[in-house]
Amino acid sequence: MLSAAQQLIVIDNESGNRLAGVSLRKTNEGPEKDLVEWFLANLPFTAGKGNQLTIFREPRLLSGIPDLVLVEWDMAVAAHWNSRRKDVKFQDLKLAHHLATAGPCTRSMLSKLGIPRIDGSLERLKQSGIVRVTRKDYWQLKCAINRLFAVRRIIAVEAKIADTKRALKQAFLNTWFSCASYVLLPSDPKWTILKTAAQLNIGVVSRSAGGVCAPVSSRQRKGPKSLGAWLFNEWAWKASFVGAG
Repeated sequence: MLSAAQQLIVIDNESGNRLAGVSLRKTNEGPEKDLVEWFLANLPFTAGKGNQLTIFREPRLLSGIPDLVLVEWDMAVAAHWNSRRKDVKFQDLKLAHHLATAGPCTRSMLSKLGIPRIDGSLERLKQSGIVRVTRKDYWQLKCAINRLFAVRRIIAVEAKIADTKRALKQAFLNTWFSCASYVLLPSDPKWTILKTAAQLNIGVVSRSAGGVCAPVSSRQRKGPKSLGAWLFNEWAWKASFVGAG
């Protein structure tokens, strides 16, 4: 459980605690919503010392709409980011992720990615302190990735009252951006579901069990594993200003 000293921000479509640039689906009333509310009231995950936990409720992503995404991030890392980073857009992060994975690139090389208005993107990334340009006109990350990426864990949760197979499918899609993905169920699952979940490296949380009954490793790799991870890295940091306001 979260201690009273740990910080928690929930970004959703109901409380008015929304965030510019993040599209959220409206949560429908019903038993599935009640299940998610139980999970939020009895969080089986904790944030490490000095970290903040930011929760996104039904964010729209390229891989679908997970019910919950928990982002644990290091506030000390983000404390050094400048305010211009708030101006960074989705297409800019595509360039940042490419530079993080491919290494330094010229403007000509980056133009082959098909990202529109690339010069504007590069300028925003430069002003934000994410990238820099060398004397030989190569664009690269301005500093080590551990100073640009504050996220320590991204945990996705997919809740379902029935249709557990569909929940497992969406939970698997959520591994695109997360370091751990879970299905949230109202009762203990059959062993066949646990077996399938294990094969997919998906964890299981059960309300009747009172928490996690089939955990998975949630160690975050050093740096973002995908563009989706970059998005949550930026959104969680921006959400801290919403929570403070």
